[in-house]
Amino acid sequence: MSTSLEMLAVDGVDGLSMQKISSATGPCNGPLSGRDLWGLTLRPYLELVLDELGTYYPGETTELPLTALSALSEPGREAKALIEVLAVTRRFPFAGETIRQELAAALER
Repeated sequence: MSTSLEMLAVDGVDGLSMQKISSATGPCNGPLSGRDLWGLTLRPYLELVLDELGTYYPGETTELPLTALSALSEPGREAKALIEVLAVTRRFPFAGETIRQELAAALER
């Protein structure tokens, strides 16, 4: 999954395909879908960043937590991939609706 996450962060949604992932990783144990990337990696990362920001902004801490600081100042592959996915949700209505609902729920916490 790290290879597909890296490809998503670098090449974006339009540059990501199962053929490219297979070429880069070789045979794998099972299929990987966008839902897997979202559910297993990107959504938990988003929730972590939002939770950390939630402790910072009410004043519970004076220093920006590490994951949130990193996501904002030196975005890694998770942050870049998350931004790409959020940016293209309008083009993919079904995925976009799922992501919008989950993002709204995460922001309400």
